[in-house]
Amino acid sequence: MFDRWRRFHPSKKNELTTKSKKQLNKQAVLNNRALDRLADEIENKEGTIEHLQAQRETLLDNYVKAQKLALVLWVNQHRLGLHQALKKWADVAKTERNLETKDLL
Repeated sequence: MFDRWRRFHPSKKNELTTKSKKQLNKQAVLNNRALDRLADEIENKEGTIEHLQAQRETLLDNYVKAQKLALVLWVNQHRLGLHQALKKWADVAKTERNLETKDLL
């Protein structure tokens, strides 16, 4: 892998050969620290993604529950309206029968 990289970047090869071993070790330590920071950052972001996915699932569940509740509410309101209409119709019919019986007397 390193040989392939070295072939594609001849300027880097010259740069590396001019540096001392101490400078290369220092650069390697800095690179390792940067990689560790990146690994920690990736781990934190993965945790955040998992948390957001859990929140998404909860929100979707609540959305479905809200839709079901809205449908049940609509059905109950519809039944209540029908019940009230039938009650009024029955009251009107009863009143008309009472008026008819009064007229017959």
